[in-house]
Order: sequence, then C-alpha cells, then structure tokens
Amino acid sequence: MIKDIELIKGARNIIREIKSFSTGAKKTNGEKLHRAQKPIELIEKLIKDSTNKGDTVLDPFMGSGTTGIACKKAGRKFIGIEITEKYYNISKNRLAS
Repeated sequence: MIKDIELIKGARNIIREIKSFSTGAKKTNGEKLHRAQKPIELIEKLIKDSTNKGDTVLDPFMGSGTTGIACKKAGRKFIGIEITEKYYNISKNRLAS
C-alpha cells in the first residue's frame, strides 16, 4: 500500500496543456468561488471527449457552474442541480455572463 501512495505522490497531469486539479482553478479561471471548483478548460475537454455537439449534460452537484460554462463553450446543453442557494446564485451569475 505504501508503494501505491508513493506513486500517487509523484503523479503528473495526464492531460497536457491544461492545469491539473492540484494547481487549482484560480490559476486558470480567475477567482476560485467554490472549494471543489475545477478548471473550465479541463471540464470542457472531458465534455468534448465524451459527448457530441447538441448533447445534454447533467451536473447534479453544480457548485459554481463550471460544467455549465464548459458546456456552453463546447456547444452542449446543460442541466444543473444545486441545493445551496449561495452556489446556485454564483452559478446563475456566471452562466449569464
């Protein structure tokens, strides 16, 4: 088990030219608004690689709306669900701009 941890410790980003989760969304997308926020570029690449234009993506834990923004940029439809009013409002504002 210790060997597995050591391998993870030295892991690198496998998606080239996109900041990894560990470097934080703040460094690629302006202010970080949610503690679990991911870089838009990373989510957009995942969406483009796993869906077709016009498809609908469901994000049941919308947070600050990063997936919705990535969907708009990639030409996908988006349904987001968020129970925390603060993050719902952040998402709504980010998606509107």
